[in-house]
Amino acid sequence: MNRPHAIAAAADNQVLESTLLYILSCINPVAEDRLRRQRTLDDLALLIRNVPTFKDTTIRPFGSFVSGIYSKWGDLDISLDLPTNSNAADSNTKKLKLRALRKLMHVVKNRSFGIHVEFIPSARVPILKFKSRRYNIECDISVDNHVGLSKSTFLLWITQKDKRIHDLVLLIKEWAKAHKINDPKSRTLNSYSLCLLVIFHLQTCEPAILPPLREIFGFTNLCDVIGIERTSQRYMHAYMASIASYRSSNRSSLSKLLISFFEKV
Repeated sequence: MNRPHAIAAAADNQVLESTLLYILSCINPVAEDRLRRQRTLDDLALLIRNVPTFKDTTIRPFGSFVSGIYSKWGDLDISLDLPTNSNAADSNTKKLKLRALRKLMHVVKNRSFGIHVEFIPSARVPILKFKSRRYNIECDISVDNHVGLSKSTFLLWITQKDKRIHDLVLLIKEWAKAHKINDPKSRTLNSYSLCLLVIFHLQTCEPAILPPLREIFGFTNLCDVIGIERTSQRYMHAYMASIASYRSSNRSSLSKLLISFFEKV
């Protein structure tokens, strides 16, 4: 590339970088956004506390709220964790989950907790959707979603390694939503798949920003991540230390990483 073209390319990259940073400043949540989600969780826990059906039942967030990769308008994924004795692996397990979600739907409606309430029992993972009336937060509730909890923890650890990872994932998710290719109900990519695409890109760019995950976590199959969320604190700290110890010489700007992502996919 001759010098004039190189200067023009550099200027274009600076414009793109500034634009991306501006977009991030618009979509990144602030303290109030996180507080609204936490208060929604607290209110939901209070709502079900005195419902006999949900005795000894707890709720836990997962998804983007836990991984930290959510926008101001991102939804809130919640796992309704049934008592241990209700989680037996038998033919009644799905019926128990559907019954719990159906009961919760009635509670949410009758107590005017949410609006636009929709129960989707036929989904691969049955889900109850609604928008909290008080805080205007979209909520997706499933039952005993330990896999979702594990994946969220996994992404949190990865994105804490390098701010560029968090920012790139958030930008790709917003781009996918804008182009209507981030909706599994429409047979397009879910958010977790988009996160994995970004991770793959950062493992295969030159030089790599992330190593193969087995070098960090010690597993050879990503399905093994399912058990991570419930491992002991000792192993959790060990995993986090492994991520922190990895060093990359790649100092590419966010704009350059975004461009190379689209060139690769």
